Amino acid sequence: MTQYSANHATKRIGLAMPLHLYEKVAAIVGHRGGTINSLIRDLLWEWIEAQERKAADK
Repeated sequence: MTQYSANHATKRIGLAMPLHLYEKVAAIVGHRGGTINSLIRDLLWEWIEAQERKAADK
């Protein structure tokens, strides 16, 4: 997985989600550690890498 580094330029975005989804995500982060932001960033990197692997397999 691509790792985030403070040396990389970043772009802030806002993310609206239903309260019940937020509560579930917050609970996962509470057990796993870290932040909601880092969890979402990790999930996005994993998804992008999976899409790139799919495209390379075609």
